[in-house]
Amino acid sequence: TPNPGVGGSNPSWPAIIINLDRTEMANQADKTLIQTLQVDRLVQFLKEVRSEVAKVTWPGGDEVKGATWVVIVVCIFVAFVIWVIDKIINFGVDIIF
Repeated sequence: TPNPGVGGSNPSWPAIIINLDRTEMANQADKTLIQTLQVDRLVQFLKEVRSEVAKVTWPGGDEVKGATWVVIVVCIFVAFVIWVIDKIINFGVDIIF
């Protein structure tokens, strides 16, 4: 029986420390499990990405060059149309004011 008047350790104190250690270990195990699952999901995702990229039909060099010229011509055409519209609006504003 513990004597209240005498200093000493509390019998429940070590059990609490052990429980805390077990809780901490369980938390570490949970974190490790979660990290392992996340890594597994990432690996699976990357495998699926690799599989999908392998299915892609990539354009040839001539096709890329042709598409590039189409983009350049369309950009020049749109720039010209915007320039013409700007000049018309500018002319109209100059007449009014």
